[in-house]
Amino acid sequence: MDSGIDKKESDPRNRLDMIQGELMQNPNDTSLQVAEKDILHQYMKVKQAAYSFLQQKAKISMIPSMGILLSLSKNPFQGQAWKQNKKIPK
Repeated sequence: MDSGIDKKESDPRNRLDMIQGELMQNPNDTSLQVAEKDILHQYMKVKQAAYSFLQQKAKISMIPSMGILLSLSKNPFQGQAWKQNKKIPK
């Protein structure tokens, strides 16, 4: 699946580095300044989306582990002792 775009050029961070290098050679080029601003905005949106995704994933993975902790905190013999009318071991 070759789209004709180099992988380095498709990565916002690499594109930003290339544009900033060109801006150092030609600091008065307004089109490069606009491109840099657009890529910075795009890069920040991607970082924010990744952070949000990881935050949601952490919340989801905490729920099952909390359930495991709750089940481990219960006395495992409680149900069996109730069925057999025996005293619950401590």
